[in-house]
Amino acid sequence: RIRLARSASPEASGGRISIAYHPFHRWNPRERELAPPLLISMAGFDLRCAGLGEFLLGGVKLALIVDGPTALAPLARLIGHGVFVAQGSDPAILDRLAAHTGPGIAAWVEEGSGAISFVHDPSAGDRSWERIELSEGIEPLRTRLAEADRRGRASDQLADLRHLLDLATAPGASSSAASENGAVPGPAAEDPADRLAAWLLARTDLKGL
Repeated sequence: RIRLARSASPEASGGRISIAYHPFHRWNPRERELAPPLLISMAGFDLRCAGLGEFLLGGVKLALIVDGPTALAPLARLIGHGVFVAQGSDPAILDRLAAHTGPGIAAWVEEGSGAISFVHDPSAGDRSWERIELSEGIEPLRTRLAEADRRGRASDQLADLRHLLDLATAPGASSSAASENGAVPGPAAEDPADRLAAWLLARTDLKGL
C-alpha cells in the first residue's frame, strides 16, 4: 500500500480512477469532442497564452472572464486553422465562441483594460486576413506599433501585436496604404521560389556552359 501511494497509483484508492490520472494529452478524439465548455475567471495580468494552445483541440472551448488591465494582444499567438480566438469587451464574442463548432477561446475584458479587440473566425475564409476582424482597423494599430518602436519600447506585447497585424494584413495592403498616405512604398515582397532560385543561381558557376 505504501508503495502504491507513493507512486500515486489509482490502485491505492481501491482501483477507482480519478480525473487526475487521465490528463488531457491522453484524451482520445471522441473525449475531446465531448469536452464541456469551461468558464474561467482571472486577473488581467494572468492572461497569457502559454500552455493554453495544447487544450484547443476537438470541441474544447474556454471562456475567460478577465478582471483588470491586460496586455495588448495576449491571445494572438493562439490563432490557428480551425481555432476560434477572440478578445474584447463585447459580450457577443462569447456567443460567437459558443456557436463555433470547433475548439476556441474567448477573453471578455473590461473596457479600458488595454487589450485590443479582435476576432479570429475560422469560418470567415481560407486565409488568415479573411478570418481576422480588428475593431480598430489595421492602419491605426500599425501607427501605434510604429510609434512604440520609435520610442524603443520593444517587448513581448509589441511582438504579439506585430504577429496579429501580420496575420490580419492581406499581401500588398501595407504598400497600398502607404501610397495613399503619400509615403514611398518599399520594394514588393518577393516570391519565396524566386528568392530561392536567385540564391541558387548566385552560387552556380555558369561560365563553362
